[in-house]
This record gives sequence, structure tokens and C-alpha cells, in this order.
Amino acid sequence: MKNLYSVLSIGFAAIIGGAINYLYHPLMIRYLSIGEFAEFESLVGTLNILGVLTSGIGLFLVKEIAKNSGDLSVVKTIFRFSHKILFFAGCAAYLAFAAMSPFIAGFLKLESPVPVLVVGIAILFSFQGTVVGAVLHGLKKFGYIAASGVLSSVFRLILGLSFVSLGFGMLGAVGGFVATGAIMFFLNFLIVRNELKGFEDRYPVEDLKSGFRKNFDHIAHFFLLTLFLSILMNLDIIFAKNLFDAETAGTYAGISVVAKFLIFLGGSVETVYYPQIMERKKESVPRHFLVNSFGMLLLLAASAVAFNGFFGAYVLELMHAGFGRHVDIFLLLLVFGWLYAVISLFSKILIGWKAYGINYVFGALLLALFAFLTFSEHLTMAEFVWAFVAFAIAMAFACGWLVLRNLRKNGNLTHDTDTFLSNP
Repeated sequence: MKNLYSVLSIGFAAIIGGAINYLYHPLMIRYLSIGEFAEFESLVGTLNILGVLTSGIGLFLVKEIAKNSGDLSVVKTIFRFSHKILFFAGCAAYLAFAAMSPFIAGFLKLESPVPVLVVGIAILFSFQGTVVGAVLHGLKKFGYIAASGVLSSVFRLILGLSFVSLGFGMLGAVGGFVATGAIMFFLNFLIVRNELKGFEDRYPVEDLKSGFRKNFDHIAHFFLLTLFLSILMNLDIIFAKNLFDAETAGTYAGISVVAKFLIFLGGSVETVYYPQIMERKKESVPRHFLVNSFGMLLLLAASAVAFNGFFGAYVLELMHAGFGRHVDIFLLLLVFGWLYAVISLFSKILIGWKAYGINYVFGALLLALFAFLTFSEHLTMAEFVWAFVAFAIAMAFACGWLVLRNLRKNGNLTHDTDTFLSNP
């Protein structure tokens, strides 16, 4: 019941944050042209892909902190050591990003690299925020995580709209995005510092360094997986900006960001279950953790599709006049969002179990998707979305097959008969 409560609390926070985000996008379109809105979303998508520079380490840190959550002295050592290393790495990453800004601006058809340079500042806080977020996840501070998600949406709405309404245009939207990242990093940093206050470093740093070196392959596969997930999450926005005219790209971006709300709801399930699965050995993971997490994701998807089957056109029209006629695209994107949430959770579990084959499957399918999008001419919006849905279906089946294969190897299919209702 505790897991269900945690999922519901984070899910409720995601609903509040999603409602604010939903308000954010139609208001932003009122101040920006659809073309400028498409540019802004493509910039954010590019930054999200670059966020994987730290995500592999982040997933590894969540796993290590969860395993040592009973000894906060060890957690404090991991936090302080990782924090220092990623500060310098973040500075180096920003300099590299700045050097590539003319190329990025050209690919996204931006008139100037300045917005690229501004949005890149978020990389600095992303590196530091990875460590802070790993501590909160590893220590299961779900209340803080839920509140952080809501506050982030509030700050992004207030700051973004303030800067844009003052006449800064798309650059103002980018500035609001970066400022929100900075504020949330400092708030979460203060929370973590308070949690670890009074505990002394006890874990030898050399042993920690040795652990990083020993687990380099594991970290590398975590990095590769999160790179693939980030590409999949943002590739549609980036390619839409490149393939379609400004009006169509802006329309697609608007519909897509609303539909991907389901991914963030599904993330609440992952946030609760992933650390609990990773703190156990593979052979001792309760089967109901896997069954219940999948069941919750399925319930979310069914509810979202059913609701928007009736009211989706109205929801889209509220965002922007004319969007309602694309409700079929919206429903397809909801299905993709559910499949993405399933892929994200179970592929991370597989990498945590060192079942690295999922990365090879993911990479091969992404290459096929990329080739299709690159060499196909005159795609309609529906054909474009179906390509992503087909990819996600194939990837979800691969995840399911590999999870079952690993469970059979460990004899973990014959015990633990708890159900969703008896032990959520």
C-alpha cells in the first residue's frame, strides 16, 4: 500500500505540474508565433538529448545510494565526491556545446546561435542536479520529488511568460527555462544538504573511485540507454522542425508536448518502483513489483486514451484554434507515450540486471527509425507518428521478452503470488 500511495502522490503532483504545463504552452503560443514556438521546443529537445551526458552516472548513483540508504555517512561521501567531479565536467560540457552552437543553429534553422548558447547554460545545472536528484531518488524522498516537480512547473510558467511578455520573444522563453533549472537545483541542493547534515564522511574516496572504475561498463551501458531514451523522447520534435514547414512543425510540437504528459505520469511509477527493484538482487526481486508497475502504466494509458477519445479535440482546441482536427494524431501520440513509459522502466531494470542486450536492440531499432525519417520524402504527419509508434511496439516486445528470459534464468516466475490488490 505504501508503494501505491507513493505512486499516487507523485502522480497527483505530475497531474498538477502537467496542468500548469498545459496552461504554459497555449499562453506561450499567444506571445510567440507558431514558428518561434517550434524553434523553442526544438531547442529544448536538443538540450534534453544532451542531458544524457550525466544520466548514465545518475542511474548508477541512484542504485548505489539505494543500496547504502541505511548509512547516510556513505551516502554523504558519494554525494560530495560526485558533486565535485560533475562540476568540472559540466563546465567542460558547456564549452564543447558552445563550440558546436553554429552547427546546431544551422540544423534547427535558427537565424542566430545566441539562443543555443543561452539554453546551453542549463547544462551546468544539469550536471550538478544529477547528483542531487540521485540522492533524493535513492533515499526515496518521494514527497520532495513530487513538490519539486510542481514548483518547477510554476517557476517555468511565471518566469517564461514574464520574460516573453516583456518583449524578449523566443529568447525570453529560453531564459525562463534556464532560470527555472537554476532555481530548482539550488532548492533541491539545500534539501539534500539538510538531509545529510550532521553525518561525517566515512566511506574511503579511493574505494569509491575504484568502484566507479570497476563498474565502468555498467555506467557506460546506463549512459547508452539514457542516450537512446532521450533521443526517442525528443527526436520527433527535432525532425518535425527539419522535415515540415514552420506552421506544421509548430502544430505538431504543440500536440506532442500535450500528449507526452502521459510519459511524465508514467514516470511516477518508475520513480517509486525502480529504486526498490535495484536495491535487491535480481533473484530476490518480488514479482509483484514488476506486475504491479506494468499494471499501473496500462491503467494510466487506458484512462488517458478513453478520456481523450471523447474530449481530446476540445482539449486541443483550448490550446490553439485548429489543433482539434488533429485528434487522431493526439491519440496515436498517447499510445506512443505509454509505450515509452514501459520501455523506459523495463529497459532500465534490464541494464540494472546487467542484461545489456537491450541496448543493442534499442540501438539497431533507432538506426532503422533514423534511416526511415532521413530518406523518406513528403511524409504526412500521420505517417511520421506511425513510424515512432511502430518502433515503440517493437522495442516494448523486446523489453518484455528479455525480462521474462531473465526471470526464468533465476527461477523467479514460480513464487511471490501477491497481486496488485493485495500488495501494491
